[in-house]
Amino acid sequence: MMVNYSQNQSRKEVIHYDVSDERQRLLLKIGKEDLKKIHELCREYNMDCPTEIKLHYDVKENKLSSKYKYDLIYSNDEELLPSHIFDAWFEEVRSQDN
Repeated sequence: MMVNYSQNQSRKEVIHYDVSDERQRLLLKIGKEDLKKIHELCREYNMDCPTEIKLHYDVKENKLSSKYKYDLIYSNDEELLPSHIFDAWFEEVRSQDN
């Protein structure tokens, strides 16, 4: 198992985070299942399904935040790749942390 280490400044103790490939695959599997459930619920209640969902987990605060959009965001751009979208999101989150 691969573990990342972080030191909590206030308590001076080492905190271990499991960032192994297995843990990342499990996170993606759960995320895909949750997206399917969201889609099914939107269809069941005749509601629009979000076109974009951004999740940001703050490890230090043990807090999950989310943002939803319902407008077409990237569907009309044939040159935009998933990696471009991820990179833009990553930069957005990183700039919020500073």
